[in-house]
Amino acid sequence: LVTTPTSEPGDIHIDLDVLDPSEFDGVSDPMPFGLTLTALIDAIVAAKAALPLAGAGIAGFAPASPEAASDDLGSILRILGALTA
Repeated sequence: LVTTPTSEPGDIHIDLDVLDPSEFDGVSDPMPFGLTLTALIDAIVAAKAALPLAGAGIAGFAPASPEAASDDLGSILRILGALTA
């Protein structure tokens, strides 16, 4: 995460493929040894501390089935909570 403190609002884009598949399985292109959910939440908090948030996007959620989607919904809610806190 690289940020430059500014007063200009910025956007955060989160591609869920960066998360380690041992913690988050519902992606189309899993990245072994990716970020932990805690590391991603910490990066979001740091980015929000460095710049005003104008918007955010979350991409890459691709569960294998509706049933599999429920396994990752808690993680997505934690990410949304970090973005909106």
